[in-house]
Amino acid sequence: MLNTSTKIALVILLIFAYFLNSTERTSADLYAESRVGPSSFRAITLAFDVGSTVNHLKIPSLFSTYGLIPNGFDIKSMGIIKRGQADSNYYMKYEKIGENNLLCNELQLTALTTQWQKKYEGSLSQFALTSRFTSAPEYYIFFLTLKNKSSEFKNQRCDFSIVARTYRTNQNETRGLFSKSTLVNTVYTGQW
Repeated sequence: MLNTSTKIALVILLIFAYFLNSTERTSADLYAESRVGPSSFRAITLAFDVGSTVNHLKIPSLFSTYGLIPNGFDIKSMGIIKRGQADSNYYMKYEKIGENNLLCNELQLTALTTQWQKKYEGSLSQFALTSRFTSAPEYYIFFLTLKNKSSEFKNQRCDFSIVARTYRTNQNETRGLFSKSTLVNTVYTGQW
C-alpha cells in the first residue's frame, strides 16, 4: 500500500487544503492601479544657418582676404536664417585658430545691420554680439580693416573663426538643445 512518508505527505496536503478552504480572505493581497490620461508627444526643432545674403545657402567662411594693407578694408555680408521652430537667442563671437595672434589682435571689425544699425565696432579678437531670432532672416554687413601701419604687420596671416550658437538663458550653457555654426576665416596682409 502506501509507505509512511507518502501517508505523511498526504496528511499535510489535506490539512493545507482544509486551511485554504476555511480561510475566507487573506490580508496579503496586493493591488495597484495606474491610470494615464490622454497624452501627446511633440518634437520641436532648433536650427539655423549662417547663409549667403544672396540666396540663403549655407556658407563655410566669411573672409578670405589676401593682400590687406593699412587703411584697406574688406566687406562681407551674411544672414542668420532660422530653420527650426523653437524661439531662441543667439550669439556670434570670435575664436582664434592657430598660434599667430599678432595680426588678429590688430584687425578692426565693424558689424552693421542692413538698416545701418551698428551692432559692434572694435578689435576683431574681442568681437561678440547677441540677438534673438525673429521670423525673418537677420542680415549683417561686416567691415574688416587694418589701421596699424607698422611694418611688423607686413606679410602676416590671421586665421580665426566666427562662431554662431543658440542659447536659452545663458551663453555658456552646455546642456540642453542648441545649434551651432562655425565660419572659418583667413586674412593675409600684403606689402607696403
